Amino acid sequence: MKLLQRYIFSQTFLPAALSLSALALLALLTQSLQTLDLVVDNHQSAGTFFFITILALPQLVAIITPLAVFMASIYALNRLTNDSELVVAKANGVSPWAIGTPVLRLGVYALIFHLFLNLLL
Repeated sequence: MKLLQRYIFSQTFLPAALSLSALALLALLTQSLQTLDLVVDNHQSAGTFFFITILALPQLVAIITPLAVFMASIYALNRLTNDSELVVAKANGVSPWAIGTPVLRLGVYALIFHLFLNLLL
């Protein structure tokens, strides 16, 4: 991978990880409210509450992953365009395919992660 492609990948990966964690925590918070009602009605302990909440996490992350990667890709490419970094790269003769490859690579990594969550975990 070229230096420019590594730079674009790193600029896309960090917002993807941050948005995935933020959206997962938000979804986990909303799901934990339903779990809390179930635990209180059945007079269970706090350990049971955390166990049920953690069991719901892989399904929530699997649902949120495509959205987080899409949002991060749009954010990163927009920021690189606004900072004129993509304009300079195109002026130096970098093809659009070379610019898009890191974003596609992140999408493939997210696809593999999504498949792992849905099929194995």
